[in-house]
This record gives sequence, C-alpha cells and structure tokens, in this order.
Amino acid sequence: MLEQALASLSSSPSPSSLNSLLSSCNHHPKLFLRVPDLFSQLTAAHSIAPDGFSYSILIKSLCRSRKGHQSLQILKDMETKNIQPNVITYTTIMDSFYKEDKPAKAGDIWNEMLQKGLSPDAPAYNVRIMHKALTGKPDEVLSLIAEMEEKGLKPDTITFNYLIECYCRNGKMDLAKKVYDEMEEKGCEPSYATFRSYITVLCKKGKLDRAIEVMEDSMKRKRVPDLGTVRMLVQGLVKKKKGRAAKRVVTGLRHKFGDDFAGGGWSC
Repeated sequence: MLEQALASLSSSPSPSSLNSLLSSCNHHPKLFLRVPDLFSQLTAAHSIAPDGFSYSILIKSLCRSRKGHQSLQILKDMETKNIQPNVITYTTIMDSFYKEDKPAKAGDIWNEMLQKGLSPDAPAYNVRIMHKALTGKPDEVLSLIAEMEEKGLKPDTITFNYLIECYCRNGKMDLAKKVYDEMEEKGCEPSYATFRSYITVLCKKGKLDRAIEVMEDSMKRKRVPDLGTVRMLVQGLVKKKKGRAAKRVVTGLRHKFGDDFAGGGWSC
C-alpha cells in the first residue's frame, strides 16, 4: 500500500496527494508511527507546502503515539506560516493530554483555542466531559453539559454515555438509570458503547436484573455489545444461580454469535 502511494505522490506531488498518503498511514495500525518522518521527508523531497489538513494529520499521528507535547511545536510552526489550526486539531491535542494524565496542559489548549476565536463544538466538550466523568463528580459533568447548552450545543449520545458512567462510578445507579431511560426523549439513542459500558458496570456492581433489561433493549435495537460483555453477564447470572435467565440471554443471542456460544463458559 505504502509503495503504491509513494509512487503516486512522486508522479503528481501536491498537498492533496501528500494528505491522501499520510491519512492512509494514519488509519493503519502500524504505519501511523511513520507519519512524522514521512511528513518531513516528502515535503522536502518534493517541495510540497503542507496545508492545514497536512498538519492536522501530523498532529493526530503524534497524539496517537502519546507524543502530544510535540504537537505544541507543530502549532507554533503553523502560526509562523499563517495556517490556522481548527477546532478538530485543538480537540485532538486536548484529548491526548487528558489521556497522558496532563489535565493542566489540556486546559491550556482549551484556553488557546478560545483565545484564537474558535468556538468549541460538541466533540470538544465531550473530551472535557470524558475527563470529568473519569476523575470528577457528576455535578462537574452536569456543569459542563449546562455550559454546552448555554452555547447552543446539543448533548449527544457520547455526552450521556459519560454522564451514565460518572453516575455509576459514584454509586448513583438510580440517576444513571434515569439518564439512560430519558436519552430518546432528548433526541439520542443508546449506542453499542452505551450498552457495552452500562451492562459491564451493572454486572460488576451485581445489578444483574437491570443488566438483563438493558441487554434485552440492546437486542431489540439490534445493537448487542461485544462478546466479552455478554459473557460477563451470562457468567454472572450462572454464578448467582439464575440459570433460567442466563439461558434466556444465550438463546436470544445465539443467532448473533453462532458457535461462539457453544464453547466453554456458556454452560447454564
């Protein structure tokens, strides 16, 4: 793949062909590590002037490699060339710093984005909400959601997923249930991620009856979570001597996972 893309770039060098090559590498599980070197080598070898999209691909690669700090120099390089980073670029860097456990630096990126006159979108707020959901209290998540809404932004499924997770993490299971039950009223539908994370935490907290309800909802919506989540629920039911309920789950899902349900761990 890479050889063909390099040949295509050599025959018709341009920012567009460079971006196509780098973007393809960024979506590859191993080649994304080569993006910084390719960026440097190819722009020099073919006298290509990178555009804003080129730099955003480079920054995404650095952030995936947990080298978010290097992206700060890229922002400076963009500034010297009068190329304005967009909200997506800032969000990518902010997300990287949170995942590297550097919330102060993530906050600096947020402030810089605002100073540049850029308006955060829902994905940008969701990155901040993710951090608060994992480290803070529900009130902090709710405060960010209120701030979103004040700016005319609508919370989405991802937003509510994090709120549910935060409520569960803080032992407020009734409030998590309320958020889940009201998602559709607010124009959002539970996603695969909703079912996976919610059922997992319900199993871990021993709320198996509720986990069955949520699993049945996922089946009705044809959004059954991954096999690991299903296995956790079935094994939890068996352990609690709820064999009939376990069989009901297995029977309902056998068509989706086929022979996987015939292996070890599915005895009810």
